Amino acid sequence: MALSFLFPHPKFVPPVYDPEDGSHSYFGGDFKTWNVPNDEPGKFTSRQLFKAGSPHTVSGRFSSRSTPPYHYHYYQTETFHVLSGTLCYKIDGKFGRLQPGQSIRIPTYVKHTFWNDPETGKDLEVHVTVEGGDNDGFSDDFVHNFYGYLSSQTLQNATPNPFQMLRFLHSADVALADIPGCRYTAPVINFVFGKIVGQYLAGYQTSYKEFSQHAE
Repeated sequence: MALSFLFPHPKFVPPVYDPEDGSHSYFGGDFKTWNVPNDEPGKFTSRQLFKAGSPHTVSGRFSSRSTPPYHYHYYQTETFHVLSGTLCYKIDGKFGRLQPGQSIRIPTYVKHTFWNDPETGKDLEVHVTVEGGDNDGFSDDFVHNFYGYLSSQTLQNATPNPFQMLRFLHSADVALADIPGCRYTAPVINFVFGKIVGQYLAGYQTSYKEFSQHAE
């Protein structure tokens, strides 16, 4: 943290919290999340709404910042369950779609991402559920901070800092899957550039009060 002055520490634009329905709005309201109550230990469900027609949510896998990067989880399994709209996915190199009422479960270390189908012109609403592992990993606080940071940078026309992003991913036991030899190289990259550089040198956190103040 002694060298943190060498790294950018931007002002944050917090998400908009609606106390009536418990939603957090990002990217000017084009992406919303809710924490879904869950009584099962070690399981977390995030309800997510991707607005149709928005460059932040529907323009495709490679140009939308609300679209999760192609990644895998060390210890958590992940399940997508579509409530409305059409979910496009890439799982272990294979592409597909899910319609309302359909689900798919992704085991640990399986590469995956998803996005709203840009051809339907409809909002995508999906439950994303993770379970397993000793670390909270992909949690309510992670959702608020990861998307809160991306939204804040986007709304200020700023580029997300890669060390901050890797700091988030390292804390959640998530690794990028577009990196050659990602099963072995991505965790090392997370540790070196997310933990050592991001945390110890830059002083980046994984939880900021601007994003976490209304987290469950």
